[in-house]
Amino acid sequence: MAASAGGFRRNVQHWPGRAEEKSPAPFEILERQKACKRGYMRRWRAVPENRAREREAARKSRAARRNRMTLIRLDPGTAIAAKPGCSYCGRPTVKVMKRLVAAERGYRLIRVAYCGIC
Repeated sequence: MAASAGGFRRNVQHWPGRAEEKSPAPFEILERQKACKRGYMRRWRAVPENRAREREAARKSRAARRNRMTLIRLDPGTAIAAKPGCSYCGRPTVKVMKRLVAAERGYRLIRVAYCGIC
């Protein structure tokens, strides 16, 4: 049998102690993923260019919402009725999550409807 390109083939069974290791529980995996994502977002938000981009996107979103509300007030018959649902995909809401959004100075906490899938 010829050796592989990376050298010899390793088998996990030959490593002592590896077979006895228990895999972490699913909630431990999720907690670790959440911690990694939180750390990533903290590092991302620490960059001034990213903060400026997020602030600009929030400003545009607020302006679009104001325009939409003005149109509804002017002619409520043409407005599309808002359905309660997930803020991301529109599915029925399962829970409300807390998120940080860019504000004029720093960030503020908002509540967002979430379906539990997306």
